[in-house]
Amino acid sequence: MTSTMTRPRGPFTVADYLRLPEGAPYVLVGGHLLMSPSPTLRHQKIIMRIAFALLPAAESRGGVVLSDLDTGLEEDTIVRPDVLVLLDEAARSNDPFQRRPALAVEILSPGNEDYDRGLKWEAYRRSRLPEVWLVDPERRSVTVQRPDRPDEEVIGRIAPAFAPELSLDLTRLLAD
Repeated sequence: MTSTMTRPRGPFTVADYLRLPEGAPYVLVGGHLLMSPSPTLRHQKIIMRIAFALLPAAESRGGVVLSDLDTGLEEDTIVRPDVLVLLDEAARSNDPFQRRPALAVEILSPGNEDYDRGLKWEAYRRSRLPEVWLVDPERRSVTVQRPDRPDEEVIGRIAPAFAPELSLDLTRLLAD
């Protein structure tokens, strides 16, 4: 199934977004509500593999690994990363703007690639999170974004900045 982004009329505020029913399939980017269907089976499998691979390192640092949790990037932007690692106070906050992930992971979807590589990727860049991964299952690669560094495409093995001792095998994580 190919997913497609739809945009209700706007602009919308964070207050508008926070009034949506829990579980509503929207994110808020640049004042626009964007809706997408549920991820594919392969997408879900990749989310779970990455989350389980990161979990021991996050927990050993007093953190958590979650999926699909409101995360405030800018005053008019709330996204739901496919996987996010929260450490320290961020792991205990109910405020989406206090939940600054040590790592946010987005997995490309066939119908959303332009959005994921464009509008959303730039919102992450402006937010200056410590690390963002854009996972491309077809290329079996990850584009890594860190503040003040050029994006880097990784193939083979990857280690998150919050746990450099990890060496995650992308072939296994991104398998069909």
